[in-house]
Amino acid sequence: MLEIYEDTCKKMGWEPRYFISELFKELEYSLQKDKGRLLLVDLPPGYGKSTATITLARIVIEDKNYDHFSRIIHVLPMRSIIEDLYNRVREALCKITKDADKYLAKQYMLNPGSPFFAKRCAITTLDTFILNFFKLPAHEIGKAFRDNISHFEFPRAMIYTSLVIFDEFHLFSGLGSIKEESKSFTAVLASITALLNVGVPIVVMTATIPPNLKSYLEQEVKMLGLEVKPIEYKEGFDNSFDEELKRKTKIIRKINNVDDALKELESSEYDNKKVSIIFNTVKGAIETYKKIRDEYKGSNRKIILAHGRLPEAKRESLINELGNRDNYILIATQVVEAGVDLNFDIMVTECCPADRLVQRAGRVARHSYYGEIWVFKAGEHQPYDTNVIDNTWNMLNDNMKLDWTSSKRLIEEVYKDLEIKPSQSLLHSLKYLDRYPIFGIEEAKEAFEYFNGFTDSASIVSIYREGDFNTKNAIPLSERDLIGDVLKLIGEDSIKLLTYDNKEEKLRKNVIYANKGKISVFMLKEGYKGIIVNEQIYNNLIGGDNV
Repeated sequence: MLEIYEDTCKKMGWEPRYFISELFKELEYSLQKDKGRLLLVDLPPGYGKSTATITLARIVIEDKNYDHFSRIIHVLPMRSIIEDLYNRVREALCKITKDADKYLAKQYMLNPGSPFFAKRCAITTLDTFILNFFKLPAHEIGKAFRDNISHFEFPRAMIYTSLVIFDEFHLFSGLGSIKEESKSFTAVLASITALLNVGVPIVVMTATIPPNLKSYLEQEVKMLGLEVKPIEYKEGFDNSFDEELKRKTKIIRKINNVDDALKELESSEYDNKKVSIIFNTVKGAIETYKKIRDEYKGSNRKIILAHGRLPEAKRESLINELGNRDNYILIATQVVEAGVDLNFDIMVTECCPADRLVQRAGRVARHSYYGEIWVFKAGEHQPYDTNVIDNTWNMLNDNMKLDWTSSKRLIEEVYKDLEIKPSQSLLHSLKYLDRYPIFGIEEAKEAFEYFNGFTDSASIVSIYREGDFNTKNAIPLSERDLIGDVLKLIGEDSIKLLTYDNKEEKLRKNVIYANKGKISVFMLKEGYKGIIVNEQIYNNLIGGDNV
């Protein structure tokens, strides 16, 4: 493994990183000794964790008879960050190995690149992985509820013969978020313990995990009689990266509101700076985008909007545009926090939980040595916990230097009283679903309906524009968005719904409201995959017709 990693770095012109090399040494040791243990990789943003996926993909692509696992499944928390990782992995593999597209896929709800994880390397979302693992394949979920049919053992077989990477683990935990039922964290915990227990190699990657969350995960694994091997960045082992971190200076500035920031950015000294403005909600991002878009008309500075509601087609064009431009202002939400290789000179951000703030700051001075993070008070605390945001704000000081050490200290202090509370009922249900062959599709559906899904805020239902049922143009929405935005925008008493065979049907709005809280389950049971809206509402949801 180590030799292939070093060869990959040589061919791509990268410098091998000490702690990535340690990951491969520890992984190879675990596999050769048949030693079931969790590899917990805690490395700074920009360290090059994605090179591990590229190397592992090479192994399973180039050696079809590799003994220890037959594929790589890389799990990310959000579909909005899949594109960037997929593009980076694909670019590298295309340069190094033959027929990369034959073996690599991105897989999430509306993008069946490898529906059952059969390809050698699948990059997927948490909700898709959890559905595939617990007997309700994401690609067949409509069929499962409508016709009581699914090929659930196929993706499970693929998972059980894989190496699984759970990336950006801190985002699975729901830290600092308004508490739902901790379903995502519970489902990840159930998956990790089930897979480790039968010897499936698991790698957990993170950059901002609080010590108490790390300790909880270690305890859960040790209760199985297994081991956690931490691979954590420490100064003194990777001299070139140490020097790189020392040369970087990131300064925190506290400001009252985003309008103060916008006024200051009008100064000519910021003309050639890469700037991002990050909000906690789609609503905040869209409002500011519309506010300043017209002001920059005719200038050479492009105003770009990015958020989780963008359909796949627009996300793909957005990533290409960001990669080909230098002079722009990106207005975005949490989609830039993790898994994207962007570099900003200045980031203006709404105050958010400490770990999210550190992730956002990881996009600043990523390929340079100086950057500033301007933090303004949160206008809307949702989707985050008010106390966590207030604690984070109070811990920040003007002209505070944010480096790896101070970042860790900030996260530890803000979350020092954090209680880890997975849903025990969901945890046991998922374990039983996995463990007992007698439990099949009926039991999986019952559990899904009872818990209203297996993950927090999963985007089961999509929004389609009238006359356009192409899934690449569909808007993925959570249950909260459906109630909070879509239904309010639809003025009529009836709503147009799209069936799984692309037929339109009408339903009275009060029927949808009667299932408030379980709209996704209701629509699955009734055979609907989405809501159809007119052009105006569609554009309103994504921020305009020229986004």
